[in-house]
Amino acid sequence: MTSNSRMRPAGNEAHPKSQMAAGYTDSSEDPRYHVPTPTDREIAAALEIVQSAGYWVAVRCTACGHPLVSPKSLQAHMGPKCAAREGVRR
Repeated sequence: MTSNSRMRPAGNEAHPKSQMAAGYTDSSEDPRYHVPTPTDREIAAALEIVQSAGYWVAVRCTACGHPLVSPKSLQAHMGPKCAAREGVRR
């Protein structure tokens, strides 16, 4: 038997060494998973267009005024240091 002609286990069960059998879960079941809203998708598409043109999008931190370019910081409008200092969960 060659490596390209592997057979599936009988009954279509997950193979014992597969990710699902090893205890991995679908990301949609993860409580930390955030389903993107239509607005999130529009913002992501706009950022992709702007960045493909060679530009960066920056916003000012609401706490200190420092320019932010990280996607997490853009969404929170606050940098990681200010968020930690103010106890904001990111």
